Amino acid sequence: MTLRGFFVTLLELFLLILALGTEIREFFVVAVCIGAVVLYSLVSLLLAMLTLRVDSSIDKTSALRGDTVKYTLFLKGVAILPVTGFLAVKSAEFEKRNLRRKRHTFVMVPSFMITHKFDFIIPCSHVGLWEVGIKTLHFEDIFGLFDLPIVRSKSSTYTMELAVMPHIHELEYDVESESSGDYGSDSNLDSEEGELLGDSRIYREGDTLKRINWKLSVRTRTLYARKYEMPQKPRISVVTDCAFWDEGVGDSVDMACESAISLVKFFIEHNNVVDVVTIRNKEDNSNYNYTLKTVNDVDKMQYNFACVPFYKDSESLALDFVKDAAFLNADKVYIITSNPSDGVLNELTTLVKNGKVAKCIVPKTQVNIDGVNQMNYYSEDVLVVVDSIENIPQKVGAAL
Repeated sequence: MTLRGFFVTLLELFLLILALGTEIREFFVVAVCIGAVVLYSLVSLLLAMLTLRVDSSIDKTSALRGDTVKYTLFLKGVAILPVTGFLAVKSAEFEKRNLRRKRHTFVMVPSFMITHKFDFIIPCSHVGLWEVGIKTLHFEDIFGLFDLPIVRSKSSTYTMELAVMPHIHELEYDVESESSGDYGSDSNLDSEEGELLGDSRIYREGDTLKRINWKLSVRTRTLYARKYEMPQKPRISVVTDCAFWDEGVGDSVDMACESAISLVKFFIEHNNVVDVVTIRNKEDNSNYNYTLKTVNDVDKMQYNFACVPFYKDSESLALDFVKDAAFLNADKVYIITSNPSDGVLNELTTLVKNGKVAKCIVPKTQVNIDGVNQMNYYSEDVLVVVDSIENIPQKVGAAL
């Protein structure tokens, strides 16, 4: 019963008491008329609840962020008496914005039509696995006195599962950069027999005197050591933090996922094997590892990113609490997090000093601007701030 129906019922009882107590005929007539309206409203709504049932469909179960899907609601049955329906549409987004615009009202009048069809265009606002469709559905009589749900349908028939996948961006990078492409920051395969497998390289602390190329060192006045290793493809880790700041989490998730999948696609196209790691997962705070080798693996990873349960958490990422940080052993390490701790940035700085490529990609939204500003003293060799989706090709490309 609605609030209006509650007051009308009280008025009906009051008039009945007056009519019976005073025996004034006019009070009795008014009470009968109001009672007839209340009875008609209740009967019309009960009939609709018993004769109508709900079904739904969606034109596709997966889509890229920014696309739209068509959701169709089917009301099957006959409305014997006119009733009014109210529904709210649930879309693919984290924030509850513009809820009033998602509410719809319709009137079902008596007709011979068995199936009533309602189409809704739902925007794929953010990356994730969503339940889209009808959030709430209820019926009222045309006078608005009673409010009841449909008894012949389960709430599970109102919604459909939709996977919103991240876009892949073509990264802009310096072709002459040593780190982008094939053998930048490469791994080395040692020669057990000591056979010379490559050219000389600049002397590194810890090299033995036997390795020094004295002739080349004297000629160039720079200390060189002979290479007893054979370069091979670098090991690459793309690490994505599942925890995000309390506000603007939807935009941060989009930037994080699209930065990660764009990096993966770039390295796969250059014939690298990439380890994708999601850390601080919601269920048990563990890591999930994916090894990608082909372009088909990239397509699967797009869907996997849509299924990752990202969540809100203001606690900064600290490697001390990560259960398995073996990804730091790779030659190229990209950690994507909206809230890095000083420990993470210091660890990546150490990796850079040891000749590796190590970057922390921070998707910046309004909520974490202050935190990022406090990290400005870290070198651009380590910290990469992405402040919008449109800047991913340039910002992430520069991190290669």
